[in-house]
Amino acid sequence: MSRTYQLIVVPVGLACLLMACMRTAEAQANWQSPNGLHGVAFPKQEVELSVPSDGVVMRLLVAEGQIVEEGQLLLLMDDRIARQSYRVAELSARHDAMIRHTEAGVKLAEFKLRNLTEAFQTGAADTFEVQEARVQLDQAKAQYDAELEKVELAGQQLELERDRLEQLELRAPFAGRVIRVETKVGAAENSAEPVIVLANLEVLKVELHLPLDLYGDMKVGDSYLLSAGAPVNSVLTGTLTTIDPIIDSATETFRCAFEIDNSRQNLPAGFAIELDPATVSSLNANTTIPVSSGQDQSGASR
Repeated sequence: MSRTYQLIVVPVGLACLLMACMRTAEAQANWQSPNGLHGVAFPKQEVELSVPSDGVVMRLLVAEGQIVEEGQLLLLMDDRIARQSYRVAELSARHDAMIRHTEAGVKLAEFKLRNLTEAFQTGAADTFEVQEARVQLDQAKAQYDAELEKVELAGQQLELERDRLEQLELRAPFAGRVIRVETKVGAAENSAEPVIVLANLEVLKVELHLPLDLYGDMKVGDSYLLSAGAPVNSVLTGTLTTIDPIIDSATETFRCAFEIDNSRQNLPAGFAIELDPATVSSLNANTTIPVSSGQDQSGASR
């Protein structure tokens, strides 16, 4: 009886194992099928922005989904102390009065020395008086030079305080759309944590690892058909921008980067892209381009 039990259990276990292996192999075949090379369309420009310096958020000037221009102010940290330091430095840099005072002192010392030199030639002044006038002129010039140095130092301090103020501002490094805002007014933030995610969706980038037998067929600058998955579900045209000169000998593939025009921003980012090696051909050689829901006959977004 025990033998019969073992004969029944062992085949069932093996069957389950074989079915699991077959499902795994089928899933891998679907992904690594030689008839389809897969990638994902990402924004060409996307960045996670952190605050330039630790502090408290005083003003939040953007919201999720908002379109911003390059250099636009997105967020301002508490800058009250830094702004006061800037005002002090600005006042220190205004040294015009002392410059004029010491400059007048130099002119007076030059006038005195000139008169005493003429008087010495006629015997109306002695050597000591002339020498004393020269020393006074040197002192006046030294004081004038010292004031000029103070003005230069004050100007450098003013630039430093201006840079410190700018370190409390978070500006957009490029034009794009605010994808996520992960802070609020009054929140204490540090420079290690992202607070705003910004992306430019006007151009989407796709990286595909192609088999080596296509290496000579691909040309930078040419356009190729790319099948877009859900929710786009259409054929798009992508321009080949990069062919990696270093191949992967382990997988016998090479990396290619494509760009998809999305100037109207009617395509989302993150959808799957597939390139069928059997249909690889440049669209620049009078090839008819199928019209998709996202692009027109020229391959531009509509």
